[in-house]
Amino acid sequence: METVRGRLKGFTISLWLMLGLLVAFTACFTAYVRAEGQIKRTHETRYQALLLAEQLLQSSDDLTTAARLYVATGNPMFRTRHQDILDVRDGKKPRPIEYRHDYWDLLHPGLSSQAETGPAAPLLELIGRAGFTEPEMAQLALAKTNSDALSQIEVAVMATIELVDPSIEARRATALTRLNDAAYLAAKAAVMRPISEFNRMAHTRTLLVVQTAERDATGIRNLLVVLGLLALLLLWRVHTGLQAILGGSPQHLYMWMARLGRGEVLTSIPVPNDRADSVLGWLSKMQTSFAGLELHQFKAIVNSTDDAIVGKTLEGTITSWNASAERIFGYRADEAIGQSMRLLIPPDRQNEEVGILARIAAGERVEHFETVRRRKDGQLIDVSVAISPIIDGRGQVIGASKIVRDITERKRTDDLLREHNILLARQKVELELALGRVSRLEGLISMCMYCKKIRTENDWHQLERYLTEHSDAVFSHGLCPDCYEREMKKVTKKATRKTT
Repeated sequence: METVRGRLKGFTISLWLMLGLLVAFTACFTAYVRAEGQIKRTHETRYQALLLAEQLLQSSDDLTTAARLYVATGNPMFRTRHQDILDVRDGKKPRPIEYRHDYWDLLHPGLSSQAETGPAAPLLELIGRAGFTEPEMAQLALAKTNSDALSQIEVAVMATIELVDPSIEARRATALTRLNDAAYLAAKAAVMRPISEFNRMAHTRTLLVVQTAERDATGIRNLLVVLGLLALLLLWRVHTGLQAILGGSPQHLYMWMARLGRGEVLTSIPVPNDRADSVLGWLSKMQTSFAGLELHQFKAIVNSTDDAIVGKTLEGTITSWNASAERIFGYRADEAIGQSMRLLIPPDRQNEEVGILARIAAGERVEHFETVRRRKDGQLIDVSVAISPIIDGRGQVIGASKIVRDITERKRTDDLLREHNILLARQKVELELALGRVSRLEGLISMCMYCKKIRTENDWHQLERYLTEHSDAVFSHGLCPDCYEREMKKVTKKATRKTT
């Protein structure tokens, strides 16, 4: 029992460790998911930073393009576009939902925009919602301020060619020069530098966050691998512990429990030597106890029956011999066991055993049939035999069980009754013939109502004598049907007493 308690204690500890490992695995997996989410969110932040900075840069480029096109062509659409770009950036007009870098390039002269718009929002406000740091926001605000200053230069340049007069071409040439000279390009660079610094700062910050999150995710992932390996080890330990406690697999244990439940208690349960102190080992001990009880009861039934019960192999060798077999055949058990069944068979019936063994080997039952067998003293006896195959746990025929009943007395009684019936039938025929020869008597005849004697003038006479003297009848003694039935009952009763 100490071994079993140790196994149960180890099994319980393994289960608790498995539970703790499951909790740790769940916590690590949750942390891993959060780390991966942080990496994803950081990448999204980097993308949003680049996108918003790109919008600020693109709006400055779009303003420059619109101003130069207006100065070069004088088309008022481009001045209007210049103002629309400023209004969208400052939140004075709704922002197109698909506000990409090619948005204004797709607007041809004479066509109005059909793009779907969202709510109006200043670009700096959208940038502020993205969660950038103060230094990063300061760079974008500086770029926006410089871009606004540049746009004022562009507005002033465009105003110089509004008046159409002979000097318009000279003024247009001057305006185009101002939009491309060193001062303008320096102002343009003043817009680009803060945006570039913003990109550098956002990239450095988000890259550090990404690297930290990736390092954390890698560590957690490695920890999950270690926990998974430990879980496999614990699962194997739980499996082996359960096998040791049960004595085998649950399916194997269930199979034997089901067989015991069906009453198959004579088949031994194989248990390894190191699993004797297990559930399967205890089940095997219980099966052995049940088998002992059943065999004890079976032996008691076998030894108390009046019929001979004999076990034999497929070769006809006797393996078991009960007390009635000893009484019927005269051989003791130690004399019969190990001998061939042919010991009991008369020489003229030896072929019977060959056919019987063939049918038993094929799994057939041999129903009751009557034959003759020989006792130890050489006396032949009439018997009734029934034979059934003995099948092992694998369904293989390993022998036969034979039930032999001595019917010698019964056969003798049957012969006696048969001879008596023949005799009575013969006497009945003779009586009927004799009565046919009796002369007819006439007149009043006095007869005793008790002894059936007939009164004459001188004396009382027996019926048979009177008929003999007063007729031509010749008597042969027989039995009437009533007397026949009465005598048959007496004979049968007497024969039954002799048999018992």
